[in-house]
Amino acid sequence: MVGMLSSPAPAAADGVWSSRTVAGMTTYVYTPATAGVVGEGRGLLVALHGCSQQATVFRDLGNWASAAEAYGMVVAVPAAPNGGVLLGCWDYFGGNHSRTQGHAGALLQLAANLTADAALDVDPAQVYVAGLSSGGGMAMVMGCVAPDVFAGIGIDAGPTVGTSSSQIGSVSTSKQAAVSLCTSLAGTHSGSFATQLTSVLAGTSDYVVAQGYADLNASVMAQLYGATSAGGFSVADLEGYQPAGTGLLWADADGPRVSQIRATSWATRGRRAAARGRTSRTCRRSTSTTPGTWRISSPPTIAGCAPTAGAAMTTAGTARPGPARRGTARPGAMTPGAARPGMARPAAARPAATIPAATPASSRARRRPRTCRR
Repeated sequence: MVGMLSSPAPAAADGVWSSRTVAGMTTYVYTPATAGVVGEGRGLLVALHGCSQQATVFRDLGNWASAAEAYGMVVAVPAAPNGGVLLGCWDYFGGNHSRTQGHAGALLQLAANLTADAALDVDPAQVYVAGLSSGGGMAMVMGCVAPDVFAGIGIDAGPTVGTSSSQIGSVSTSKQAAVSLCTSLAGTHSGSFATQLTSVLAGTSDYVVAQGYADLNASVMAQLYGATSAGGFSVADLEGYQPAGTGLLWADADGPRVSQIRATSWATRGRRAAARGRTSRTCRRSTSTTPGTWRISSPPTIAGCAPTAGAAMTTAGTARPGPARRGTARPGAMTPGAARPGMARPAAARPAATIPAATPASSRARRRPRTCRR
């Protein structure tokens, strides 16, 4: 994963932003001018904003375009339905999530809509979801509810599945409880955990969401995947502006499955400011690309001055949008919310995903097996 592949050179942002409304969500979609670099067609990253944050802010401060061009990935930034719950949050909390109702149902409809759009040329085997704060918690929920749809998830400063809206300040669930709930939410699709990837990120200056949730989230997903500790990696060697912190990996026989970054320094404070709609001058000046949620986005720093592009993107460090094929990893940089650099979904074939709603029977995306070919 990290340091195993060479990254594509940053590409000019020649694509276009558009908007559409799906399942009550206004969604901003970036379509790159470039083709996908893995699989058949382009990857798709659904990036979820945090509480008290507008989707337009997440879109504008995420540095998504250059990374999307470099990896040939479509980026979709939806606004939580009906303004969200509580402070504009996603409804990640609790254990009552469904593929057909609530925010989870809406996000699956969005994935189906985008995958069915022939103009986007999305490869259904390369669909990812990543988010920041409540968006990170929602990304974990989606990875549990629909592992057959989401090849990877990126959790940046997100609470663990099953926790309540009042339990963000301290770790309030256990590994076994979260594993049990996640498995239950997946139901008959739990076999798809065999090829899903996860990237987790948190910052040591984050005092809003308990930092211990990052440790728990990584541990939960590793157990679901049957992955064991595989040591660490150097965060300082990753892309981004003054990256610092510690990195951990969990792997199985096929390679890395879960990555975790605990980012240190002012950068993590910059991420929180961005989540509130502000960005520090240092972050704005920085132009380095840090494909992050899977290195899809190219946020300015590894810790995520840009709220999710990095995090979500670094998620595989969580799963990565436009992941590299196994064995061809890229050096990586994980940004908040993004899939892990260098982590690609295992090559094992997956049964076709069942995405509710509007996918035409003739769609090639729905008929193709979810396989990430070497």
